[in-house]
Amino acid sequence: MVLVMSKFRVANDKSEEVRKAFLNRPRLVEDAPGFLGFEVLTDHEDASCFYLLTRWINLSAYRAWHSGEAHRQSHQGMPPGLKLDPSFTKVLALNPIAGDSADGTAPLSEWKSSSLVEILESSRNIPYLQITPQGEMSKCNPATLLQLRLTEVQVIGRKIWDFLTAPDADWLRTCITTLRRGQNQKHLLNFVDIKTLPFSLECTVSALPSGFSLLGEPVIEPERLLSNELLQLNNQVSVLARESARQKKELARTNAELEKALKDLQTSYWHIQKIQEVLPLCMGCGKVKNAQARWEDVAKYLSRYFPMFSHGYCPECFERVMSDLDKKSPRGNKNATDITG
Repeated sequence: MVLVMSKFRVANDKSEEVRKAFLNRPRLVEDAPGFLGFEVLTDHEDASCFYLLTRWINLSAYRAWHSGEAHRQSHQGMPPGLKLDPSFTKVLALNPIAGDSADGTAPLSEWKSSSLVEILESSRNIPYLQITPQGEMSKCNPATLLQLRLTEVQVIGRKIWDFLTAPDADWLRTCITTLRRGQNQKHLLNFVDIKTLPFSLECTVSALPSGFSLLGEPVIEPERLLSNELLQLNNQVSVLARESARQKKELARTNAELEKALKDLQTSYWHIQKIQEVLPLCMGCGKVKNAQARWEDVAKYLSRYFPMFSHGYCPECFERVMSDLDKKSPRGNKNATDITG
């Protein structure tokens, strides 16, 4: 940054008219490339002495303005017949010592004027916010609120991490713990609004005396396409990870069912082997001794471990059962009372 100071003394009675001309100036310098700030001062002891102080990114920016048509037009408001003291008139180009750099520029946090901050704080196009060292948002402009789809009340005091993807939140935490006053860092940050819709900003993080500022620039093509594609890929990876976890649980459940079926099969196979080898039967009651060394009915034993077995009657038993049923029925009982009279 450079400061250019112009001083002159009004040599006739036009001092008050000159002062009014500066109050009503056309403000063309505000649109000059590289312009940072402007102040007009008068001598406390001599009101005819004027000092113009302008701030520029570098000396080349000032020279380009000074030689341009807009500079000439900005002086048209001066009163006619103005006379200046040539011995007092002088232009000085000054370099600040603190924070000065080789190319005459300085970090944004060192030179931004109050007017620039006011423009950023009211902008609806350029996202700008301030955060505390703990990551809480203390200021945010309308552009930031439009991007997040929230009101100022819903944003102020909240952590900025709540609106960043996890990797970008980690980067910003590291950044604000290492950034020193007068330094700034640029990084592409991916935000998520209240509807979980992602958007990307090329952000400049600058250290302030009481915290940090974050200035966002919309990502232009093809960077925007690349960023959106990256976010979509991240979302797809998240979906695949969730699906993989679901399939893993399903596989574990299936494996458990298979292990149980295998265990049941092994148990059945043990009993089949036992039958093929020798099946302990009680000579008295005909019960069978199972794997738990307990005696149980052979029919129950077979029905439990061998579901392929079915039940039925042999011809002799069938005749016997039918005879018993016939005897128990009223028609088969000769001694039964004839209820028909």
